[in-house]
Amino acid sequence: MVVYFLPKANIGAASQVASRVGFDAFIPSMRLGPEHTISEILEDAMAGYVYLTQQRKVPPRKVILLGFSSGGRHCAEHAAAMCLRICSPRDPGGRCD
Repeated sequence: MVVYFLPKANIGAASQVASRVGFDAFIPSMRLGPEHTISEILEDAMAGYVYLTQQRKVPPRKVILLGFSSGGRHCAEHAAAMCLRICSPRDPGGRCD
């Protein structure tokens, strides 16, 4: 399992949580607000996820998103964006399998 922390400012918390549960930690380099838009921040979060799942070959089911404060918001937006990418618009149940 890999705990994917957002944003990088949480490096201390990331290493503590990951070591306590025996997982690896991944903390992407991300642009942060207010200097950057939420779209740019989400783009960086998605790039980190793609790196983990496609280049490092970590199965998506083994990635745990975690963030504190504004990082929690970024995690929620990132998860929603991933769900929208994999959900069929024709699926009336709106499930993300």
